[in-house]
Amino acid sequence: MTSAYMEKEVEYGLFMPVGEGGWIRSTTAPPVPATYAYNRQVAILAEQSGLDFLLAMAKWRGFGGASNHWDTTLESMTVITALAEVTTRVRLIPTVHTLAFNVALVAKMLATLDQIAHGRTGLNVVSGWFRDELGQMGLWPEHISHAERYAVAGEWVQALKRLWQEERVTFHGRYVHLEDCVSNPKPLQKPHPPIICAGNSDTGLRFTIEEAQAAFINAPTHAEAAATSRRAKRLAAQLGKSIKTYAMVMIIPGQTDTAALLRMEDYNTGVDMVALQAGVASHLHEIQQAQAHGESVIPTLQRRIDRASVPDPYIPGYPYVGSAVSIARQLQEVIIDGDFDGFVLTFPGFIADLRFFGQRVLPLMADAGFARPLQPVSVK
Repeated sequence: MTSAYMEKEVEYGLFMPVGEGGWIRSTTAPPVPATYAYNRQVAILAEQSGLDFLLAMAKWRGFGGASNHWDTTLESMTVITALAEVTTRVRLIPTVHTLAFNVALVAKMLATLDQIAHGRTGLNVVSGWFRDELGQMGLWPEHISHAERYAVAGEWVQALKRLWQEERVTFHGRYVHLEDCVSNPKPLQKPHPPIICAGNSDTGLRFTIEEAQAAFINAPTHAEAAATSRRAKRLAAQLGKSIKTYAMVMIIPGQTDTAALLRMEDYNTGVDMVALQAGVASHLHEIQQAQAHGESVIPTLQRRIDRASVPDPYIPGYPYVGSAVSIARQLQEVIIDGDFDGFVLTFPGFIADLRFFGQRVLPLMADAGFARPLQPVSVK
């Protein structure tokens, strides 16, 4: 997406609020209903505001607590398919767990969605991390390691690409098996829709570089996000490949810096520690599995556990807080420091805050050469 107005190609996407409570685990955060009506409204506003893509997570079990965080969630593929009919320009990216979905089913589902959306789809591939989530459905192998989950995902994505491009596929891997498998129609996009992954460990980044086109970077600080993005691009260069990186960022805007900080302080007073710590047992189990398999993923997991032991309710990471000018400056700094290609954005309130971002922040980013000037969008 090049433009004479741009000094660097930067895309802005929205992490859709398909889960109850949105992206803040706090009882004082704005209510975010996990309804299609709300997500439809948000999607239309995102397109009108000039954003480039919509991403919907896949979540099968919430974190509970007083906030009932993510105890209700919309199914990713279904809601994204519906949003294809009310948008005209934004790319639409559902999420699938490779441990939960048969690859041939997803091949046909995405090809159908690509037809509905006139070639605007992508796919976010998740190897899985929350044992209770898939375990409740009997889909979590008891002794699977972090590296082995990515081995499953690797075979899964290789088979997926072949189904999207070949008339008949026979694939006999360790984890994925297809016998003379036929999958039609094919996606409109050639050779296939873009594939995204958010794995930030060394194993996850290597998988993303080898099998995907973009990495979503979720880090607790600006510095760590920038360092992970640079690390991904160095690793890609060493492998003779290229990769786009997108910072996952929570935006808390205000008319002034003080007003925005007061908002954040209010959310911090209602931190739901039960919801915050719900994933700790899964992380501890993964550390034990990593130790048993001699894997070097423990530092990443330990940071996740550390974040769950302090009152930091924001997903993803620590938020960017301030006036339009301050937020634009912070975004510009992370683009430069991390050589980022874009952002996956979340907000406390997805209507007023998204409208503020589109009207006040994106024009500043365009003036700085990091966004396209907003063009009129027709909405169905």
